[in-house]
Amino acid sequence: MRRKKPVDLITKAFHFIGMNNTLTIEDYLKANHASGVSSDVVEGQNLRLTRWMDELNKLLVNVRAWLDELKLAGPVVYYEQAAHISEEVYGSYDAPQLKIFFGREQVLLRPVGTDVFGGLGRIDLVGKNMAVAVVMRQWGIWEILQREYAGTGQLMRNNYRLFDRAAFKEVVVLLLVD
Repeated sequence: MRRKKPVDLITKAFHFIGMNNTLTIEDYLKANHASGVSSDVVEGQNLRLTRWMDELNKLLVNVRAWLDELKLAGPVVYYEQAAHISEEVYGSYDAPQLKIFFGREQVLLRPVGTDVFGGLGRIDLVGKNMAVAVVMRQWGIWEILQREYAGTGQLMRNNYRLFDRAAFKEVVVLLLVD
C-alpha cells in the first residue's frame, strides 16, 4: 500500500475543516469504535509491561549472581531500590534498580523502560564518568549497545554484544576507571 505524502494529508485536512461536513467526531467514534477503547490494546500494553518487568527481574538475578562471585575478589556491596519510570504508553510505575559499590566507587544499574527505540526494553549501567546502554531487542536477550561513528561524528551503525558475565565485568571496569 502506497503511503500518502504529508502534504496530501494536510491539504485533505484543510479541505475537510473548511467545508460544512456533517461527519462529527462523535459519529466517527460510533461508527468505528462502537465498543470504546479496545480492551485488546490495553491488555496488550499490560502484557508487555508485565513481560518487561519479568525480564528485568531475571536480568537482576543474573547480575546479583555475578556480583556475589566478585565478592571473593574484594569488597562488593549492592542493594535494590525502586526507580520511578514514566512512559507515555505505559504510564508511571516503579521498577527495581541496583546500586552497586565496588570498594568506594559506585555503579548504578538503572532501568530506562520498555518503550524504547529499537528494543523491547533498556537498562543503563551508570558510572562516575559515563553510562553504557544495554538493550533487549528480543525477549530475554540483553545486548550492550555500541555506537560506531564516522570521523565526522555522524553515526555509522549500531553494534551489539551479548550482555553476559564476561561483558558485565568488562563494562564495570570501564565505568570505574578514570
